[in-house]
Amino acid sequence: LYSGSHRSLIRQSQLPPSSQVKNTRIGLLGGSFDPAHKGHVHISHVAKRILNLNAVWWLVTPQNPHKPNAQSAHQKRLNKARDITKGLRWIRITPFEDHINSFRTYQTLKTLKKLYQHTDFIWIGGLDTAHGFHRWENFKDILRIMPVAFIARRPWLNFAKNTVFSKFSQRKLKSLYLTRRTNQPFDKNTVYWVKQGRTNPFPRHYYGDNACHHPSFFSNMNIW
Repeated sequence: LYSGSHRSLIRQSQLPPSSQVKNTRIGLLGGSFDPAHKGHVHISHVAKRILNLNAVWWLVTPQNPHKPNAQSAHQKRLNKARDITKGLRWIRITPFEDHINSFRTYQTLKTLKKLYQHTDFIWIGGLDTAHGFHRWENFKDILRIMPVAFIARRPWLNFAKNTVFSKFSQRKLKSLYLTRRTNQPFDKNTVYWVKQGRTNPFPRHYYGDNACHHPSFFSNMNIW
């Protein structure tokens, strides 16, 4: 793992100083992003609105341990991610995992929490992530480090069924279902199921000037 100073690590990872994000709410979206696409942007938009996030950081991993097949060059994937989020200043693209020499989510989150002790983080993903979460290394420890949120489409009924989270008692792991914006502090050992309707919850101006960010561009995409 990284052995240099915290300040140097943050600078090399193109992340803000901890003082700039003190007492803010930040969503973390990780993966290979091979390639980054409008579905990633959409998940980020929904999470930002419902979870009341100040920013979403995309953690572009050099090598996804769950996708052993050859992947595009790391820099190429970073450039694509920056290109598709151009104009969305609240999304930050970072090669953080490359600089800490770890491709495991548990170690990544543990290091981020150490660097940003006064930032309220939440891990976000789609339902595909939820269904495969039990295969992640130290997945129970991930839940102890920070809460996780999964963005779900209709039909909502039993959309958490057949995931590892349904096997936990509410005493050990809480599940909260959200359809409206929440300002409540995030709780560890909690899974937030963000229920998204068929209709677009965002006005057109919310997506800025870049038309590719508007939901009409991914209405026909199977991104979950």
